[in-house]
Amino acid sequence: MAQQAKRGDELCLSHMLRTASLVASRAAAHQHAHPALGAARGLAKKAKPSGKPASDATKAATAAASASEQVIGTNLMKDGQDAELRPDSEYPDWVWTLHQPLPSLETLMARQQADPDAMTMSERKRLYKLWNRGRIKEANSEKAK
Repeated sequence: MAQQAKRGDELCLSHMLRTASLVASRAAAHQHAHPALGAARGLAKKAKPSGKPASDATKAATAAASASEQVIGTNLMKDGQDAELRPDSEYPDWVWTLHQPLPSLETLMARQQADPDAMTMSERKRLYKLWNRGRIKEANSEKAK
């Protein structure tokens, strides 16, 4: 049984290595920089609450900002303005999938064993990355003993 599992891992690795050059070329072709990615994941700095009660001017500014649908805290310049929200249709589709968790190594291994041709390139790259990371961690833990 252990030999069958080992053989399955070797087949999985050989399949991934055969597609490594294809993965690398497609990855290079599809790399895009998304400057708004940090803000989309909620990494913007939050305002620190002061111990003072909010003044009427602060309340008015907050009401004006929410009325114009601005994203408060996105201004980086001294004299700049906060970014305004756009309609949902103007954002790319990938923005709405950022909250979804990525598949685990076990899930990807099961998909690969069931039907390797049905996996997308991003799933194959993630499978290889997670498999390699686990292999390295295991080797490092054995060296530490």
